[in-house]
Amino acid sequence: MTLQLRIPTPPSSNHRLIVARGRAVLAPEHRRWMKAAVEAIRAQLPRGWQPLAGPVKINVRVQVPGLSSDVSNRLKSLEDACTEAGVWLDDRQVSSILALKEFGPRGGCETVIGVSEAFDGELRARLLAATVRREAEARRTAQTKTRPRKAKGVTVTPNVRRGT
Repeated sequence: MTLQLRIPTPPSSNHRLIVARGRAVLAPEHRRWMKAAVEAIRAQLPRGWQPLAGPVKINVRVQVPGLSSDVSNRLKSLEDACTEAGVWLDDRQVSSILALKEFGPRGGCETVIGVSEAFDGELRARLLAATVRREAEARRTAQTKTRPRKAKGVTVTPNVRRGT
C-alpha cells in the first residue's frame, strides 16, 4: 500500500534552528510550517491508520521557488513532520529516499510524499529465499571444514626473547 500526502514545501533546514537563551530551538517560521504540515498529514491519513512499524521507503517531489534551493535541506523536516503526524514510528525506519526537485511558484510550493513499506511481497519473498540459501550454505561449509593436522616430527617452539 502506498500512502500519498500533499503538504506545503518545508523551509530549508539551513535556518531550522535558532539560539534563544543559550538553547537551540526551532525557528518560528519552521515551527509554523511544522504545525501546518502535521495537521495536513493527519487530515490525509486513512481512518484507523496505524503507524508503519518496519522499514519504509519514501518518494518525494519537492517544489522549490528557485535554482538556489537545495532539496536535501528539506528532507529532515519532512521526515520529522511524518513522524510527529504518526505516519511511521520513528524516522530511523526510512531506509530509502528518492527525491525530485521541481520549480514552482514563489510562496505557493507544495511537496508530494509517497510512503510505502520498503519491502513489497515479491521482494520480501526473494530476500527470505536468499537468506535461507545463505544459511544452508553456511551449515554445509561448517560441516565440511576440517581442522588442520600437525605434521609428524615437527616441533613448534614459542617465540621467546632471550636475554643477552
